[in-house]
Amino acid sequence: MDNDPVVILHATALLTSPGRVAAVPGDARRPGDILTSPGLTAVIDTSKPFCVILATILDFFESAQAAGIVAAFRRAMPAESFLILCIGINNDPDLAQDWIKAYSAARVHLHSGEQIADYLAGLELVEPGLTAARHWRTPQPQAAEDPRPADLMVGVGRKA
Repeated sequence: MDNDPVVILHATALLTSPGRVAAVPGDARRPGDILTSPGLTAVIDTSKPFCVILATILDFFESAQAAGIVAAFRRAMPAESFLILCIGINNDPDLAQDWIKAYSAARVHLHSGEQIADYLAGLELVEPGLTAARHWRTPQPQAAEDPRPADLMVGVGRKA
């Protein structure tokens, strides 16, 4: 899903499995429109468990709006569905402001670990829970380390 028609056009041209994968025009601020779009419903039966992946898109919404987007998808998901979130997090206020200024293509918003955890509220977290993407299911135990100034947080939740 993307709100840029050129992205959808290119994605559609690259699809090699028509009927199994679709590029759907839509706006993340309107989850209901996305979930009922003919392009999506042609390949996904939303009455059965499915997975919503919101990877680095919530960074473009302030926390209250991001929470509303996630809640709308969560409500629409039937039991046994999954929600995957990947959101940038920043632990250094000076770096955060530099990053916001440098990213001129669109306004970006920083989310705290607590906000991200709240987005997954009501879902069963899949191990290892909400964690830095670099630590997601690594084959070896990670040594304790100081948080990085910026990171990607990942969480997978299952709707019971």
